[in-house]
Amino acid sequence: MLTKKYLFHLFNLILVAALGFSSQGSVFAQSPMQAVGGELTPPLFSGLDWKSLGVVQKDLQVQGQSLGVSGEAFEAVASFPDKNPTPLFEYYSSENLESLGWLFVGGVDVELVYANGPDSYLTVEMTQCSTDGTGYCVNVWFGSNLTRGLTAPTIVAFNKTTPSNGATIAMPATTYQLLRWTDAQIPTTDRYQYCIDEINNNSCDTTWLTRNSLYSGGPSDFAIVPGHTYYWQVKTRDAGTYANGGTWWSFTISTVSFNKTSPSNGATINPPATTYMLLQWSDAQIAPTDKYQYCIDETNNSLCESNNWITRDSLYSGGPGDFPVLTGHNYYWQVRVRDLGVYANSGAWSSFTVQNYPVVASIVRGNPSSSTTNAATVEYTVLFNQSVTGVDLSDFTLTTTGVSGASVSSILGSTGVFTVTVTTGNGNGTIRLNLIDNDTIQNSASNPLGGPGAGNGNFTTGEVYTITRPVTFTSAASEDGWILESGETTSTGGTMNGANSILVIGDNASNYQYRSILSFDTSSLPDTAVITAATLKFKYAGTIGSLPFNTHGNLLADVRKGPFNSSSSLQLNDFKAGASLNAVLSYINNAVDNWYSNSFASANFQYVNLTGVTQFRLRFATDDNNDLGADYLKIYSGNAATAADRPQLIIEYHLP
Repeated sequence: MLTKKYLFHLFNLILVAALGFSSQGSVFAQSPMQAVGGELTPPLFSGLDWKSLGVVQKDLQVQGQSLGVSGEAFEAVASFPDKNPTPLFEYYSSENLESLGWLFVGGVDVELVYANGPDSYLTVEMTQCSTDGTGYCVNVWFGSNLTRGLTAPTIVAFNKTTPSNGATIAMPATTYQLLRWTDAQIPTTDRYQYCIDEINNNSCDTTWLTRNSLYSGGPSDFAIVPGHTYYWQVKTRDAGTYANGGTWWSFTISTVSFNKTSPSNGATINPPATTYMLLQWSDAQIAPTDKYQYCIDETNNSLCESNNWITRDSLYSGGPGDFPVLTGHNYYWQVRVRDLGVYANSGAWSSFTVQNYPVVASIVRGNPSSSTTNAATVEYTVLFNQSVTGVDLSDFTLTTTGVSGASVSSILGSTGVFTVTVTTGNGNGTIRLNLIDNDTIQNSASNPLGGPGAGNGNFTTGEVYTITRPVTFTSAASEDGWILESGETTSTGGTMNGANSILVIGDNASNYQYRSILSFDTSSLPDTAVITAATLKFKYAGTIGSLPFNTHGNLLADVRKGPFNSSSSLQLNDFKAGASLNAVLSYINNAVDNWYSNSFASANFQYVNLTGVTQFRLRFATDDNNDLGADYLKIYSGNAATAADRPQLIIEYHLP
C-alpha cells in the first residue's frame, strides 16, 4: 500500500522533473486550471473511467480540527502495463493541484486533504491494487458544504515546523518544501510570505517571497551553501501575522558530504554471499527521527522503479530479503534521506556489475518427486545458472540424519543441468545433496564456480528426501495367545493358551467368547521416530463352524500402548483390561493370499510404543451368535512353525 510519506516523496521527485518538460506536453495539461470565478469542479485525471459513488459524508482532519463535510465521491482504476505510473502521480502531486487552486492542508494515512477557499475541500487516495505493480486504485472526493452546524475554522496557532529551530541538516537537493509552516487559515485573498537570509538580526535583509502554500518553493527561490547558517521567518501578507509570535528560526547546512561509498561507481564485483552491507554510504548527520532509504534496480533511468525504496537506520543495505543480485547483471542504485529528500552524490545514481561467474541455481528432488520415499536410490536435479564443465562425483557430498551407508553413485548431464543419483543406504532418516565448490567447475570463459577461491560457490540448501523404510515386527510367541470367556455374559477371562501355534477369535459351543492377544516388542524404534505408517497383519489358518465374519460382524483390534496388564505376558485379565483405544482397526472378510491387513489412521500413530511393547486384542464386534455352536476364526500365532506365517506389525518412520 502507498503511504502518505511515500506519495509526498514521489510527488516531490516528479515535480522537479515535470517543471523541466512542462512545455513539451506535461501531464499537467490533461486538465485545465480552475477558471477564476468559474464553477469549481473536482480534478479527475483524464483517460480513466471514473465512477461516481454519490454523496458521501466525511470527517476531515485539517490542522488538528475535525470538519464534517458533504461531497461527491469518485473512483477509477488506472492500469500501467509498463509499471510506470509517473503521469498519474504527476497529476495528483501537490504542486500540480496547487496550480489548479488546491492547497495541501492535511490528511490521514494515504488520504491527502486539499482546500480551495474557506469551504471547499478535496481528498485524494491512491493505492496499489495489483501485486504486479501495474494497477492503481484512485479515489477522489469533492465537497463544498460544511454540515452539522460547524462554523468556519478560526485562526489557529501559526508556527514554523521544518527545519526545527537550530537544526543542522544535510545539503538538500532542492529548496522545494525545505521550509514548512502550519496553516494560519488565512482568507483566500491573502498569501504567505517567507524570508531567508544569513544575518541574525530578526529582520528580512533579502526579499519576502510570496506563496499560497504551506512550504517554500523550488531552487529559483533562494540558494543555500554547505557550512552556512540561515535565519528565516514566515508571515501572512495581508494580516501581517508572524509565525511563532515573531521569533525567527535558524538552521545550518552540514559540511559533511553525503555520498555513496561502496561499491564504487562502475565497479565490477564478485557475486556476493549476501546483500547485507553490500551497499554503503556516508553519514548525512540526519535527525534521530529521520531514516535513510535506498533503491536498486536494473533500469538505467535515474529513477526507482516501482518506488521500491527500502528504509534503513544504518549506513548500509540489509540482508538477502531486501533485494536479489544475479551474476552477469548490471545494477543501478541510489540512497536518500527520507524526510528531507536529500539524495546522495547530489542526485547522481551509481552502478556496479556482478561478475559473470557460474553459480548453482538449485538442487531439487528428481525421481521420485515425492519428498518421502523408501526407494533404494533417489535422483536429484542440479541446475546451474549457465553452462559449465568439470562436474564430477568429487563435487558432491551428502548431509544425512538416521540413515547410514548413503553415497553419491553417478552423474549424468551436460551444459547447465545434471542428474545426480544417490544410493540411500540403510535405516530411516533424511538425505540432502550438497555441492562443494573446489574451483574445478567452470564456465566457457574459464571463470570458476562462485569466483576464484574454493568454497564460495557452495550450495547446501537443496531439497531433502525423507527415507521411511518399513520395519517389520513379529508377534512375540511367549506373550501372545487366546483367552476364553468364563461364562456367556461374564466378560471375564476363564481359560487361556499361550503356547499354541493357532489363535482363535469367535465363540464356542457354550456361547463363550474367544479373544486373542498379539504382542509386539517395538522398543527398538528410535525414541525420536516420527511414524508415517503402521499396518497390522495376521494370516488365516482355518474356520470352525460358520465363518464369524458372516455371523459376528467385523473383526476388531483394540490397541494398548504397553501391556494390557502390568506384565506383557498373557494373562486372563487381558480379556477385559482397558485399551489405549478400542477398535483402532476394523477388518472385513477380505483376506489377500490368506492375509488380513489393515493400516492405522495417522491420528492413531501415537499408540505405537517407542519404548516397550505394543499389544493388540482381537475380537469380533458381536461376542457370540447364541446358536450353541462353535463359530470361530483361526489365525497363526507367534508360535507358528513357519516364521513367515506369524502376525506382523509393519512400521514406517523417519527421524526429525
